[in-house]
Amino acid sequence: MICLCIPADARKDITSSLQAQVDKKGKITLPDGEFSISRPVKVYSDTSIEGSGKTEIVVDGSFNAFEIFDGAPEGRISRVSVSSLTVRCPSPSAVSAVFAKSVESLTVDGLKTENMAGVRVEHFEAARNNLNKNIIITNCSFSGNKAPVQGIEIDWTDTFRIENCTVTGFLHGIQFWGGDSDVRRGGLHKNMGFLKNGIISGCRASHHEGGGIWGSMGENIRIKNCSAEDCGDVGIDFEGCTNCSAEDCAAADCKNGNYSTFQYCTGNIVFRNCRSVFSKAQTGILGTCHYFNGNETQDTDYQSVTFENCRFQSRVYSVIKPWHSLHSFTLRNCVLKNTALDTGSKRLDILRVEDNAFTFDEGNADLAGIYAAIDTPVSRKAPVLFVTGNTLTAKRGEIGIRLLNKSSAEVSFVCRGNDIRGFKEKQAAENAGTGALTVYGFEGRTAGDVRTE
Repeated sequence: MICLCIPADARKDITSSLQAQVDKKGKITLPDGEFSISRPVKVYSDTSIEGSGKTEIVVDGSFNAFEIFDGAPEGRISRVSVSSLTVRCPSPSAVSAVFAKSVESLTVDGLKTENMAGVRVEHFEAARNNLNKNIIITNCSFSGNKAPVQGIEIDWTDTFRIENCTVTGFLHGIQFWGGDSDVRRGGLHKNMGFLKNGIISGCRASHHEGGGIWGSMGENIRIKNCSAEDCGDVGIDFEGCTNCSAEDCAAADCKNGNYSTFQYCTGNIVFRNCRSVFSKAQTGILGTCHYFNGNETQDTDYQSVTFENCRFQSRVYSVIKPWHSLHSFTLRNCVLKNTALDTGSKRLDILRVEDNAFTFDEGNADLAGIYAAIDTPVSRKAPVLFVTGNTLTAKRGEIGIRLLNKSSAEVSFVCRGNDIRGFKEKQAAENAGTGALTVYGFEGRTAGDVRTE
């Protein structure tokens, strides 16, 4: 590719000279120094813009720095890269350093911003066979200072990778978007397929007004070795998504939940080897809450959520609350400090709480370590609730394990092998439904129509 250079003495407005060189395509290199542009630089296919690592471009905050689209819905820009430069505004603004529509093979590496978003990828007329493709954002640092925009936003895309990026101080940190997940606005499984196959790894999102790393209507999205901290909404969140996971992640002090799933999620949503920490009490939707499920409307095909080999720690009493419609919820091989499980769900078919360690040195007198409730009007020959192999230790508390059936069907639970210490009462099982309840392996108080074996 042709290498073109901006003259080193062009210390003021370089818009015209930069645009002229970009129009020739090829590789454009920018030297050390501070430059300004007075309008967006339009970038087309087969173009690479590369700074020196000490190149700074200043915009006034009323326009995007680099715009990558050709203005026609049927058009597509391909093979563009922007790297190794800083773009900044004098004050927080909702514009982006890189703004792209209908693009394929876009690479952004080593980009820094101040008071503005980093990368925003949209589409003119998204269709399942006409999406953005192959978006790569690596080794970037974006600082918003309360800019009213997402630090990174990926919309309507098939295959993207965001790696080793730091995003601080925006409306939202990193957002992926395939449509509104609210079922009242089209957020149904049949309307999916507009955002898929994404990896977000090694990224840090902190001090955002809203969410840290989150998205809506995504398929096969993997979040790995990332962190979200001190966010005004949720930390790491899947909304209306299917078959997604977060692995080896950390979330801390996010107001409405460090981890969450919302709306019409389907398939398997897995959190594995993740950490959740609260250094102080939160005043969000459900108080100090490590995980919150907000599916407001159920459908025939909905999610299974698993937390496996995770650690939950809080300096104050805190909860895990899968409170709305789920097919199944599993908590397995986790370590929980000052963290109770409360499954007061509107619909939950299967619950597994297996081989976890709960300890409480904070709490209250009516504390229940595990509140496990089933509220599903279906019959199953196999048990629907498993609370097995857990240890629960508290300085004080009302009850270690409380089991509750609210179903109108005949169901069975398994509750055995749990070591409970420090609670006023170890276990209780209650049947508040109209069908019979059998609890296998249970030793403790019962209420209602409960049979133990």
